[in-house]
Formats: sequence, C-alpha cells, structure tokens
Amino acid sequence: MTYILDIGNTSIKLGTMVDGNVQFLSFFDHLRSIDTTFYQRHLFPLLDINTPAKLLIASVQPTITKLLLNLLTKYHSITPLVLTRDHFPSLNLDIDIPDQLGVDLIADAVAARHQFNSPVVIVDVGTATKVMAVVDDHFKGVSISPGIMSSYKALIGGASLLHDISFIPSSTVYGKNTESSIYSGVIRGHAAMIDGLIDQGYQEYPSTKQATLVLTGGYAPLVLPYLRHRFMIVNDLTLQGIAMANV
Repeated sequence: MTYILDIGNTSIKLGTMVDGNVQFLSFFDHLRSIDTTFYQRHLFPLLDINTPAKLLIASVQPTITKLLLNLLTKYHSITPLVLTRDHFPSLNLDIDIPDQLGVDLIADAVAARHQFNSPVVIVDVGTATKVMAVVDDHFKGVSISPGIMSSYKALIGGASLLHDISFIPSSTVYGKNTESSIYSGVIRGHAAMIDGLIDQGYQEYPSTKQATLVLTGGYAPLVLPYLRHRFMIVNDLTLQGIAMANV
C-alpha cells in the first residue's frame, strides 16, 4: 500500500493509492505550536500500521516533517520518503534556482501536464495563490501572491474599525455594507487578479493562449464563480502529482 501526504503551509492532506487511483482520506489544519500528540491523534489512526506500506511526503514544512518522521520510526511497517524535485525527472525547471521551488508545485505541474498534456496553466488557490505555466514539459515559472484568507486577515488585523467583521458572500461588486464590501474586494478582487495574471502570461508565452487552465486548492470554490476564464477543476491535484513521483 502507498500513502500520499501533502504537508502544506496551513494544512495536511492524506490520500492513498487504490487500484492505481488516488483516494482522498483526510484533511486537517496545523496547530500554531508543534504538538506530537496532535499529529498522532489526527494522522496515525488513518495509517494501517500493521500492513507494510510506503508513505510519500511532499512538504513545505521541514519542522513538522521532521517530527512526523521521528514518530513514524516507531512503526516499522511504514516506510516514509520525503520527495524532492529529483523524484520528478520528466519535468524541466526553467527557473533560476530550482531548489527554491516547492515540491508541491512540481507535483501540481506534473499531474496537470499528465492529465491535460501541454501547455497548461495551473492556479492553486491555497494559503498562497500560485499561477504557474508548463509548456512542452518545461516549468516556465510561477506567480505567488498572498492567499484569500491571508489577505482577509491582514485587512481585518490592520484596520481598527474592521474587527469582528464576518466574511459574508456578496452578490454585488459595490457592497452596501462593510461585510459585503470586504467580500467583494477580497474574493472578486482575487478572481480579477488571477484573470489578469493569466492574460499577462499570454504576452510572455503566447503558446499559453491555447493552454488548458486548471484550478485547484482549498479556496478555489470561492473564486470560481467570478473568474472570467474557463477552468478545469481538479481536486487534490497535488496528491495526484505526488503519486506520480519516480520512486
């Protein structure tokens, strides 16, 4: 059995390979502080520690990864492997410092390219919002901006008159109250940013005008109704990419 673990900036996703397909198992957010019992309680019951298994890990959280690796040494039937870009040799990274690119983004790119061929533009709406382009098996680069909730929390935290404001959906661009105005600005504004980045990317790489646009990430449903471009929605894209690692 092969388990797949995506350790992101905010949360952890766990899946498994079932008959060659990725099956999502669980999702939970990190604690603000490292708590061994928290990860034992939320993660370990999902692992069949009595069956020999492989655990593929893509992580952008070294401290949490180290903690989990130390815990897993207690269960000899689980063999963890922390993935690097070297586990995805089919993707060429046309960027200045390849080691700076998170393996989660590499997994996104590999999975999207495999499912839709090239070119593809992937938008991952998570803790940060990433817009990345893959052309002819080459990862051309990525735009990284603060995510939806990061932007919302920064706005609320930095404005003394906006404390305790609810994040309530709005049906209009021009809000009629504080809640609807913030929702419009954060969500519709985020969608407009994504559309704008894709359009600007067309100027850098004209071939992306024919690209399949792929949308993923936990906050993707919030922006989807306001996006001008048409997207293919792929849940758990990162898990799918992790499962495709060359191991």
